[in-house]
Amino acid sequence: MIIKDKVNNIFSLIRFNPDKPGFLKGFYNKWFGNQKSTRSDYFRGLITKNKEILKIKGKNVFKSKDIIAYAEGYWIEEIKFNNHSYWEIGKIVEDKLIYEENPLPSDSRYRKDLQEFFNNNIEEAQKQKENLEVIQRNDRKLREDNLKKKEKFSSP
Repeated sequence: MIIKDKVNNIFSLIRFNPDKPGFLKGFYNKWFGNQKSTRSDYFRGLITKNKEILKIKGKNVFKSKDIIAYAEGYWIEEIKFNNHSYWEIGKIVEDKLIYEENPLPSDSRYRKDLQEFFNNNIEEAQKQKENLEVIQRNDRKLREDNLKKKEKFSSP
């Protein structure tokens, strides 16, 4: 998986189950007992500003000097960057949110479905959520229609 942060010009390459052998090697190892055991939820990756690194094949990609950070872990258990654990299942992360005293009217705390949910009115919360989804689908359709109009007029 390649992730591109266009704003900061940073690239990330993540390989899931990177040590898994190919089909023929895996078939051979399965029958002759040489298979290296790597969990399927394991990943290894890197973060870089040099997008040319993303073109390197195999394990050599992890040997470049242009790497900002290395990532690895088990995506259902723990995520590390440069051997420092940033997330681990079962560990509680200290709440660092600072709530604005006077939030904008668009703040999610004002959503009708959430207000009903927190008031334990589950049926009304569900209705409000469905109403919001109808509005969001309509908004998306309007954006898509507008994009089609722009493409129609901009094509030669």
